[in-house]
Amino acid sequence: MKSSRITGIIQQAFLFLLVLITPILLVSGCGSFKNDDKDDASPTESTVTIDTNGGTYALDDIFVEFPKRSVNDEIKVSGTTVDLTVPSHIIPLTKIHKITLSDSSMYNPFTATINFSVTENTEKAHIYYSKDGINWYNLGGNVLGPKISAKTHKFQYFFAGRSVESSNDTFTVNITNNTPSFAQFCLYMTSENNENNIYSVAWLSKKIKAESQDCLQWTNSYSFFWTPIGDLNVGSMVMPAQTLQGDIIDNNLVTLMGSEYSYFFTQTSPGPTQGNMFIEQATNIYLNQASTGICISEAPVFISEAMPNYMTIYNTSGCNIYLAAIDAVQGEVIDPQSIENPLQIQFSSGSRVKNVTLNADYSWSVTDGN
Repeated sequence: MKSSRITGIIQQAFLFLLVLITPILLVSGCGSFKNDDKDDASPTESTVTIDTNGGTYALDDIFVEFPKRSVNDEIKVSGTTVDLTVPSHIIPLTKIHKITLSDSSMYNPFTATINFSVTENTEKAHIYYSKDGINWYNLGGNVLGPKISAKTHKFQYFFAGRSVESSNDTFTVNITNNTPSFAQFCLYMTSENNENNIYSVAWLSKKIKAESQDCLQWTNSYSFFWTPIGDLNVGSMVMPAQTLQGDIIDNNLVTLMGSEYSYFFTQTSPGPTQGNMFIEQATNIYLNQASTGICISEAPVFISEAMPNYMTIYNTSGCNIYLAAIDAVQGEVIDPQSIENPLQIQFSSGSRVKNVTLNADYSWSVTDGN
């Protein structure tokens, strides 16, 4: 009887202690009530201080590099990820970020670099900017492995994405190399209406093994670019510092402006006439410091040295497309007059495919594709 009473007292004491310490366990995060998801979740916002010495803002799949003197005084850079609707022709490859500056007047345009880490295919990817989350502006982008980068003139909304192209707008040249050795095949363009200071660029290029086939493809999508190459020569490699989407109808004029730290494009507008691309160079552009040009299907096709207070006109309506087996890589400045045995590519009405063979005697054979 006495033993039973002692056992009861012990049980009551145990229950009392359990009730007493359970809240302590919950508050301290002990036991199975811990919210692991909350503790392990990625941060959804970030704020950093940037001064004249520069710095870096980072959140999730974006990081922004501010070099020295990109801001004129200390500011705070704040950001978060947001859910917004993007145009139907763009496939988002990253989250959408909203980034704001505590004092935007302290920022020097086109000095900071937006960088996105992309886990999907970065081919034909760009960085897009919007000031209102509705209208999106293509900043272009340089792709290096899984990273895409572009300089920005302002801050608000950013994401990396890839434009969806209709298969009906795709042109294809199927190439068969029937020679006994490797051959580098290059597509390039010429225009009799272009000024003499406009160079042709090895537009699309691919090396094909002997007795093998491959293809070159493109769409008639146009964009502007500038590069910090100021003295052009045959063999110069064109690497755009900024690209900007345009077209030959309503967005065929852009101005290259200068600042203390860099050059940058204004937004596109309608040009003097339709069918051509116009690049105006402001008075604060210096000789031998930059070149401008146009891309077709996001690859440089024509380039010219930039000059102050000058308008470069790229005649796109009268262009001729040529294919040649030459030792030139994509983006290399070439001299079409020195190229031997080029083949002019002409698509018949309704056709978008050409089948081309470089024969063993280095002659060409051409047929229309399906």
